[in-house]
Amino acid sequence: MKLGILSIYLVSPDNTGLLTLQLDYIAANTASNYRIYGVAVRTTDEVKSMLHQRHDVCVVDIPETSLRGAHEHSFYLDRLLDHALSDGCTHIAIFHLDSFPIAANWDSHIASRLNEKTVMAAAVREDVVDQKPFTAFMMFEEAFHRIHKPTFLPTKEEATSERYLSYRKAFPHTIESGCGYGYTIFCEGLDWYKLGWTNKSNNHVYFGVVHGNLVYHLGGATHKERSYPTGTPTIGKRIRRRIIHLFPPRYRSKTVSFVFRHAPFIAHAFPDVKHTQNAFERERNLLLTNPDAYLRRLLNKSVTVP
Repeated sequence: MKLGILSIYLVSPDNTGLLTLQLDYIAANTASNYRIYGVAVRTTDEVKSMLHQRHDVCVVDIPETSLRGAHEHSFYLDRLLDHALSDGCTHIAIFHLDSFPIAANWDSHIASRLNEKTVMAAAVREDVVDQKPFTAFMMFEEAFHRIHKPTFLPTKEEATSERYLSYRKAFPHTIESGCGYGYTIFCEGLDWYKLGWTNKSNNHVYFGVVHGNLVYHLGGATHKERSYPTGTPTIGKRIRRRIIHLFPPRYRSKTVSFVFRHAPFIAHAFPDVKHTQNAFERERNLLLTNPDAYLRRLLNKSVTVP
């Protein structure tokens, strides 16, 4: 197995510790011959230098896009995937900046689960309202991509089709990168190995999740609102959605980024935003202070970690 790991490094200065942690845990727990194919997006020279110094990281030069949100994420994943496949990778895995394997030989374990019917393994973001394959962790064979040609996002035509509406009814989800793979699997009558939440204790309803006892995901590190799926959005979130939807779709993500960067007091006027930001920072600090103890406490049992 030649494993290509894809990761988009949109790293703010306060998240460089997450970058180091991700790279170290991948190195400590991956048994197969692997290489990380990463792209540095809107980040510092320090982060770029950290990536270039790693022998296991191939920094792929991809021209920046004006896309934002899920479209930007999918844009970079598509190009990283093409690069990894052209390099001869037989298996592909995806991690976020704030997700990484916490079990030794995770790659061999997942590879043994893949076959002609079960063509992919992936994290499940939320068991009820967001049942799509989640790119915090995905893994599949080159043959699946070559034969079925899935895309990370559905096209506009697909997303409004009756077939897609049937898929979304059967598996409720938000439209983000990863749902296109779920849609292809649904249409082709295939299956995927689902890594649901397996941590036995949570400090927060969403931040700090272990998937399938194999992968940890902090959540929220690369988007300013630190949003997460919920079946009952707060009144504040509903108001923000109405305001944001007054803008043309192409400007919505940019507007949110602008507000958080230049006028955070506007966002923090909503109590739920400030509360969520504080919860994220608290969880991140717990993780970075002592990852070993934190993960054991999260799982409420001994786990093999570096």
